[in-house]
Parts: sequence; C-alpha cells; structure tokens
Amino acid sequence: HYSSRYKRAVTLPATYNIDILPVVDSTLYDRFYNINNGDINLTINNIADYLAVLFASVGMRFNTLALETRTLKIRMISPLVLTTSNQLPYTASDLENENGVSKINAETLLRLFKNWLIGNKNLVPNDHAMFFTAVKIYGGLDSGIKFNITKGLAYVGTMCKAGGNSSSVVEDKGAYQSEGVAAHELGHCLGSRHDGENNVCFSADRYIMSDSSYPETDSNALHPWRFSSCSSTYVLSLLESLETNNALLQGCLINATGSIEVGDYTVSADVQCQLFYGELSYVCRNSSKASLEDLCDEFYCSIPGTSMCERMIAATGTCCGYQKKCYQGQCVDAAQGQCNINQICPFGDQKGVVLDGKTCADLPSTFCYDNAVYLRCCKTCEKYKTDRQGCTYGDKQLNCNANECGSTFTSGDFQSLAYNFVCCSTCKSDCTDAENLWLSSGTYTCNDYIFNLGNKNVCYQISGNKKIYEYACCKSCEAARDTTNTACPWGNVKTIACAALQSKSPGYICKETELQSCCRTCGLLSSGVSTSTALIPSTITSPTNTPTTTSTTNTPTTTTSTIKKPATIISTPTEPTTSTSTSTPKIIVPTVEECDKKKMLYCDASVKNTSAICVLCILIVVYNYDKMDVQLIK
Repeated sequence: HYSSRYKRAVTLPATYNIDILPVVDSTLYDRFYNINNGDINLTINNIADYLAVLFASVGMRFNTLALETRTLKIRMISPLVLTTSNQLPYTASDLENENGVSKINAETLLRLFKNWLIGNKNLVPNDHAMFFTAVKIYGGLDSGIKFNITKGLAYVGTMCKAGGNSSSVVEDKGAYQSEGVAAHELGHCLGSRHDGENNVCFSADRYIMSDSSYPETDSNALHPWRFSSCSSTYVLSLLESLETNNALLQGCLINATGSIEVGDYTVSADVQCQLFYGELSYVCRNSSKASLEDLCDEFYCSIPGTSMCERMIAATGTCCGYQKKCYQGQCVDAAQGQCNINQICPFGDQKGVVLDGKTCADLPSTFCYDNAVYLRCCKTCEKYKTDRQGCTYGDKQLNCNANECGSTFTSGDFQSLAYNFVCCSTCKSDCTDAENLWLSSGTYTCNDYIFNLGNKNVCYQISGNKKIYEYACCKSCEAARDTTNTACPWGNVKTIACAALQSKSPGYICKETELQSCCRTCGLLSSGVSTSTALIPSTITSPTNTPTTTSTTNTPTTTTSTIKKPATIISTPTEPTTSTSTSTPKIIVPTVEECDKKKMLYCDASVKNTSAICVLCILIVVYNYDKMDVQLIK
C-alpha cells in the first residue's frame, strides 16, 4: 500500500505518523449492533467512536517511548467494518468449538488476514492494518498445548513492509479492554520484542511488552501504560534502519492522507460495563476501590442476571472525579468542560433492584444509614439527607410510633436505647450525649474527652460491641464532625500509626489499609499537600452546653459512619489525669529527642488548648490494631 503514496519530502520529519486501518469483523459488529438495537448507522458510528477512544489510549502509551529527537503519532483511518461472514478473512472451517465457544488459532488468523490484505487491492493506503474480532484467539505449541491467555498476534519488525506484513490481529470483547493488546502488537510491528527475551529487561516488571500477566506491586503498578527502555531501544533501531534504507521516503510513516488524528476523549465507567456485558450492566458500587480515583487501576462491573461483579481495567479517559480522568493509570486533571460529575455520587443510583425487591427510589430513607445501601443509592439518599445532627436520614427504624417517644427499647436490636434516638424524626429530637463516658481508669464527659483532651477520633471507636458515636457521645461527635469530608469525619482513625506516612511525597496514593487508618493524612497527600503538619490533630471548639442525659448500652444495627474501622478496645491512662480540673498542672513538655527515643509522635509545644488541662503536646497516643493507650507525661 506504500507505493501508491506521494513522495513528499527528502528531509525526514521529527514526528512520524502511523496510519492504522482498523478492520472490524462481523462478530464484533454484531455485538455493537445488538447494543444499538439494530440501528445500522448508529452501530457504525459507535464502532468508529469506540476505536477512536481506543487508539487515543494507544497513542498515549506510545508517548512514553524514548526515541531521541523523534516522536510517533497514532492516526486512525476510518474503520473498515465487515458486516457479513462472507466478507471475513476466515471461514467457519477455520474455527474450533470448545464448550460452545468459537475459537481460532492466532497464527492461523494472522496468516489469513495477511492473505486477505494482499487480495484486497483497493484498501485505503495505510502503515499498519489491525484486525479486531470478538472470536476467542488462542496460541499454542507444536505439541498441541493451547494458551487461552493469548489476546493478539503480530509480525515483528515489519512496519513499512508491503504484502500484508505490517499487520496484527486483536481479540476485542468491548469496554476498551484491548487497548493494551493493541499497543503491544503495534510495538511488535515496530520491532520490539518481549521484555526479558534476550534483553536486559524483565517481563515481571509489567511494562507493555511483558510476555504475560504478573502480580502488581507498588513499584510496577503504572507500568502497563508505559514502554520499557528495551522497547525504546528496539523501536529506535527500526526507525533508524528505515531512515537509512529510504523506506520512509516512499510515504510510510510520513504521509497522512485520509487519516484521522485521534483526539482527547472521556468515557464513563458505566458505559464500559455496558459495552462489555450489555446495557443492563453497571459499576458495582459496593465493590469499588477505596476511593473514586482508585478506579483508574480497576473497578467492577455487574454481570446481568447474576449477583456477581467482575473486574474491569479502566480505559484511558475514564472519568475518575470532578473534572478528573484516567491517564496512564493515574487520575489527573481533565480538560475544561470534561468529567463534570458529582464527586459525592459519581455514578448515581444503581440500576434495578438493590434490596428486598426494591429499587433505590422505592426504599425508605431509613435504609440510607446502611453504608452498603448508601453506596448503591447515593443519589436518592442525598435527596433525603438533612442537617439534623444524629438524624441525617430520619428515623433509624421503620414504623416508628409517636406515642412511644420518651421511652426506652427493652428488647431487640435497639435494646436499652432511647426511643427518641432511634425514632429521631418521628419524635423530633436531636441526638444527645450520655452523662458520662466510662473508661477503665476514670469517668469523663464526652465534651471533655473529645474537645478538651483532643480525642475526636474516639467517635470512630467501638467499646465491646458498642459504637461510641451512637450509644454515648452522639452530640459531641456530631459537633466535632467535619461535614465537608464524609469519608473522614473525625480525622485519622489511628493518629500515631499514620506517622509512617509523613515521609511520603505529596501526590502519594495510599493503600486501602492506610486509607482506613489515616484518612485525613491520605486525603492531604492525594491532594498534593505536605504532611509535615498533617499528623497533629487540629484544635476544635467545644460546644457551650454539656449534655446530662444518661447513656444506653447497646448499639443499633446500622451506622452513619462512612468508612470501615477496626474494632478497638479503649483503655485509659495508667497514670490517671486530673482530667476535669480547670487549673493548670505543672507539666514538663517532652522534647523531640525524648519522643524519638520512645518512638512516639512529637507534638509542637506551641500547639495547645489553653482552656483544657491536657495540652495536645503532652498527650502521647499510641495505637495498635486492637488497643489504644493514652499516657499523660507529667
């Protein structure tokens, strides 16, 4: 196809254009045809849009090659869509059937496609032809062993060679899952071999030219969107060879007549699920990663007709937050006007039945206290949401009776709890604090313990099987709540455990276990804020009134907490403090060196609450997984 191109220039350009002709077979066409309810024009347009997004992602991957002064630009020619089986490079006799699934040998398909290209003389001139099929592709050995992990195949180092040699085949089932395969096969055609194949690189590092799938680690998590140094060497060598033998002067990689330069696209996660599993699929809200930005690594799609969700790799351009999208595995700023999604409820309500045969719209607001329901029905729950402390979504149980207000539950899940607390909307009551918070070494009011002693993260804790927030310190916890951060309302769960994150650079993305313990610090890091001061709790203002009502003993079955916390037993200081005294005791503030010797967090002596007995800098809080000790240094 190259001889028909016009010889345009003797001076070689700094940017080479790879014109790719996508050839789509009838099996993939049928998938899009069914999704678009038989509308042929819409099907063709959607296939073109789909491939444009896919090749935009391929182009972004090729931007990671180090080619000295050269760059490669991917351009997509309008796809050639084969709508009937008699147009295909292969016939029914070339297919194998295994448990009802059609398969074809990768080498056979590539050879047949090469011959098909030779036989079709009137194709649009191109640098590379890529065949997309929904048929299962498998690799194999002469011994008869088949490898079902094979997703594509290409000739190596054949770019700019005529006779159908510059070609590849790719298995595509939708949802942009083949963008990595397409980049891999195009890399082969540009001369790159697998990492670890007689070179100094390693496939286990998971770069684009890895020979298989390998475990993800912190160091290689972003490598699937990048080429290795070995790949850069191979591609550069091929380009230098083409420049030397004047193959480029025949038009290959230079002319772009009739080609479309792929642009900047965005796509929703829900659309990817529907492209892969059908229009009834959606993102599984309760199976997502720890934060919205984490979906650039992976998310989960529902399998229609089942209760199962399956892992999906996010396509480049997937919206991952308000005006943010995925790029090379990371959540980055999107262009103006892109990804204007709701940060609190990015996917909206889950489709269909979510609980007890009811949709989100059918469920009473009571169910929004259940975090699993909230994740599925966040759009509806946000409509129900009120500003009433402790009564965010109204009554905490169904069928509340105003005649019972003022009483106490004597049995069931809410045994010993005040009726007004559980049926807060019906009884029109706000949540209150217990008169005292009993701990093993002393008695405190919620107000003193949370505000004066600076322990607002106690609101996360569970004592025995009872949640402090719900059974004892509802009002104080609500007053201490950061209403701007629903995922981290009371700061870090384990303050000292978060000290290890202080060395992380701004932009660091926490692991799920780190996020569960250190939500505030992790939030600052992901926002690009230094954590040099993030580990010291901010001072908070105490409410003016101290509640006097007594506490109850059992917890309700639901909670308004938005993150999962480990169960923690609370124990008080081994050296009791004069915690409620308003006079200031003689205090020796520990030095940096003293704290360092004890491997404890140092608190700046200038950070203090002058109205309280305990200053932040003399409270050393040591956490482990199941115990919290508070020690006062005198």
